[in-house]
This record gives sequence, structure tokens and C-alpha cells, in this order.
Amino acid sequence: YSSSTHLHAYLHPASFHPEHIARNIPMMVAFRIRRICSEYEEFLKAAKLYTEVYFARRGYALAEVQKAFRIAGSKDRSPLLSARPRKALPDGVVPFIFPYARTPQVANIMRRLYPILAEDPQTAPYFSRPQMVAF
Repeated sequence: YSSSTHLHAYLHPASFHPEHIARNIPMMVAFRIRRICSEYEEFLKAAKLYTEVYFARRGYALAEVQKAFRIAGSKDRSPLLSARPRKALPDGVVPFIFPYARTPQVANIMRRLYPILAEDPQTAPYFSRPQMVAF
């Protein structure tokens, strides 16, 4: 399920990140393990280890981790192995990626200043439509 050098140092749920990030980590790990384990019994063994040791060590709620592994375990492995197509951004949309600062102000500022950016001759080519703000 992991290499011998993997530290299992998952993001602490009380860290200064958006709540949904820490909340989704057990689910992502559970689905990764579901894809890796070809035998269901192997998956159950890994689920127990990750639930009782790795995630417990990092302070994750037992019920949330168990729920993630229960959901992943209920899925058929075959469809999980095929790549899903990613959604393409609409033409002309440039994502502005900022470090997360627990503040929605960046998106609000971009929205408020969009008309100025769209009218300025130097920036207009880059702002043909409102941009996406990502953290």
C-alpha cells in the first residue's frame, strides 16, 4: 500500500487549511488503497491499519475514517482503475492560484476589479472573461 520510506504524515485535521481538505484526505487514501489492493481481504487489512494506526496518530476522527473506508470498500474496483477525464477550463479563463489564507477577499477583490482589468489595454487580452480564483 505504501513504500517503506512513506511517513504517513497526513495533514493534521486541525491545521490551518480549508476544512474540506483535511476532511477529504481519508477518502482519497481509502480510494487509492482500494485501487491498489487486488484482493478485497487485502483492502480490509490495509483499511484496519490505516484507520487504527496512521490516521489515529494524526488525530482524525475514527468514525470519519471508517466511513471513508466503508464507502471505498463498497465500490467495485474495476471502474476505479480507469482514468477519469478532467474538465477543461473554458477558453480564456486563467486560474489565479493563491496560497490559502482563510479569506475569501481575494476572490471578491478580483470580481470587483474585473471591469478595470477588462478595459485596460494592457490587461484586456488576458481578461476577456471573469477569471477563476483558486487556493
